[in-house]
Amino acid sequence: MYLVAIDHEKSIGPHLLQGTFGVFSLATKATLTCAAIFSRHPTPTTLVVAAQTLASLPEKASKLLPTGDSRLSPASVRRLAKLLG
Repeated sequence: MYLVAIDHEKSIGPHLLQGTFGVFSLATKATLTCAAIFSRHPTPTTLVVAAQTLASLPEKASKLLPTGDSRLSPASVRRLAKLLG
């Protein structure tokens, strides 16, 4: 995503970049899709939609994620699945 942001900044200028590179931008979607394909995710589109959904709901998602080195509990996994719906 960092490389896409750099490229985006070069093409439009840093003064216009603020507020134009959001969770649902085409650049973000392309970056997430490339990462999913490169990592051989079985359903890249599903990963992109889930990542964008979680990113658009930071307060709700952050309450379900563990802090530190702790792992997700089965209950948290179920709540995340419900949030992604």
